[in-house]
Amino acid sequence: MTRGSEYSQAIECHHKNALKILSKFWKEKGLHEQSLVKVLNRKHSEGDGRKSRDSDIAVALSEHLLARLAPGQSYVIDQRAQNRRRCSCGEIHCQSHPTYGSNGIGHEAVWHGFADVIFASDEGIHPESTIATIFPVLSPTESSNFDGADSDSTSVADMDSESPSKKSKYDDSESEEDFATEGRSGTEDQCIAQTIVFSFIQRARHPEFKNHLIPNIVIDCSHFRVLMYDSENDILLCSMLLPIFRNNKLCITSIIILWMVLHYRIFCSGIDKARNLEVLKCNFSEIVGEKLDIYSKALKVGEAWFPVVQNSSFPSNDILLYGRTPSPPAE
Repeated sequence: MTRGSEYSQAIECHHKNALKILSKFWKEKGLHEQSLVKVLNRKHSEGDGRKSRDSDIAVALSEHLLARLAPGQSYVIDQRAQNRRRCSCGEIHCQSHPTYGSNGIGHEAVWHGFADVIFASDEGIHPESTIATIFPVLSPTESSNFDGADSDSTSVADMDSESPSKKSKYDDSESEEDFATEGRSGTEDQCIAQTIVFSFIQRARHPEFKNHLIPNIVIDCSHFRVLMYDSENDILLCSMLLPIFRNNKLCITSIIILWMVLHYRIFCSGIDKARNLEVLKCNFSEIVGEKLDIYSKALKVGEAWFPVVQNSSFPSNDILLYGRTPSPPAE
């Protein structure tokens, strides 16, 4: 049996499992709502004073929403999270046993960081289905920077020089104070960088995929977005801001969207190549230059830490700014 036919059979099985997963979630929806509302409302009321690396939000969203809709229905939370424990909802029906592990993605010579959550997929498709990034609590107004005209180009341009920490020997030594005070725009840029890096990882590990438009679910206590990057066609997509709840009830439309995103191997048909794609490209290869080879062939996943590379190995900010080389000063 060829690899292509095996993949087709896995996808057909994936269709059946996806429908069973959605049906099961629908039957248990009230219980999951109860747990989510209890945890997320409490965290929402605590506001930005709480450190965003607290695992309570990640566990609740994973255990009672995302993982319950995902193909493999299992997940790994970044082991650097605070308060590594079970779901804090305290409900009798909650039997969570979250797994904490090494979620480092990237390469020390280029962009690298840590995915908050990695969701598993069905056996026979691939081990890491998609990633999720847990945002600090944002309202639609506060999230307006995500829609800014410069946000995509800035983050893509910064990817070749950004790393989570350069203060000590290993990147996993980033202090909690640094994480808690990190600017929101920096967090948004990191979400885009993670999306791009994970797409390159999946393309290298699974060249047999029909397309490599790979998602990252960016989510907080009340809203979420879906970022998708196609590393083959160099196109980055971003959804509108979507609500998780309406009147303390899970939004049905949002449940279906999350289910479809988590099962993107079924529902994502990729980029329509009949369109003029040149106007949509990020020009990522031009921005990273010779380091594109690292993104294409040498990215890592499941790393506990990354060794620090000296700053001199990175291009200057002027060269990276929006992917353009600055004009020489006028004489």
